[in-house]
Amino acid sequence: MERNRRIVLADASWECLTLLKTALTATGDHTVHLSRSGEEALRQIWRFDPDLVVMDTLLPGMSALEVLRHLHRSPETMPRVLCLASTTCLTVHEQVLELGARLLYKPITVPLLLQELQ
Repeated sequence: MERNRRIVLADASWECLTLLKTALTATGDHTVHLSRSGEEALRQIWRFDPDLVVMDTLLPGMSALEVLRHLHRSPETMPRVLCLASTTCLTVHEQVLELGARLLYKPITVPLLLQELQ
């Protein structure tokens, strides 16, 4: 990677967060902020202005769709968002796309995540 990327990771699973953070920081000069709820993710997005947000669709409190709705209100400042889903749900898939994010299904590989940073 040519520059430091700011990334917000949001997932209810601490194991998933630490695994992704370890992989991202080992493969590049990335600043990674971790959140375990939708509200915390939204605060970090506003505070750190990330290049990429990676969040599970099922977050405690505010869901990923609710976070996307907040971000979609200001499309000029909306970061690139990648939502991760454990199950296939056409309704969620359609809503994620309509709100300007991408949807990938777990498990996600590190090379695929790194590809999203380019």
